[in-house]
Amino acid sequence: MMEHVVAVVASLVLTFVGSGSSYSSQVPGTPASDPQVFVKDGAAEAATGAQGITHDAGYRSALLSDPGDTPLFSAQGAPLGITLRQWIGARGSVEITQSSKSLQTITARLEGLSSHGVYSLFAFDSKMVRYSPLDGSGGSNTFIADAGGSATVTVLVSPPLTQAEGISVFFHSDGQAHGMSPGAPGVTAHQQLIVFIP
Repeated sequence: MMEHVVAVVASLVLTFVGSGSSYSSQVPGTPASDPQVFVKDGAAEAATGAQGITHDAGYRSALLSDPGDTPLFSAQGAPLGITLRQWIGARGSVEITQSSKSLQTITARLEGLSSHGVYSLFAFDSKMVRYSPLDGSGGSNTFIADAGGSATVTVLVSPPLTQAEGISVFFHSDGQAHGMSPGAPGVTAHQQLIVFIP
């Protein structure tokens, strides 16, 4: 008699956190900020700031305590078309399903994104130094939020992500996908949400 082997599917649901909040929790003793987005400040000099992002004079990293209606810009002064309140209000979850030893199905459900904004999902290593497209090729990890700023995207991941690795949601302020790279940090690519694999 032939036996049927049923694959065991294990799922894990995780909640994204704001990139700025995560960054600030790792840098105690300084005002909570988001080095990926910028606000106008006439007193700010051109400099290389947090996460190695160089910004033009007249702009500084957004503080999480800045007024919610403050408009956001890139490091080079290009308007992002959203306010700080909208930026930090983004939220979402990710479901990771272990389909086999060599394959994961990852579904991200996101809200509060920029209307019709272009985004990509990237995996990062335990030190948040190396980023790679979640799908491994940069072909299916980019998506566009709907008019209400929501999106659901599913990506097949092989090899599977492991503990201490994570997933980032990048907003592309130039409206373009960047393939194997997220793009220029703070200029065309702005890490908005992250989650670590426990």
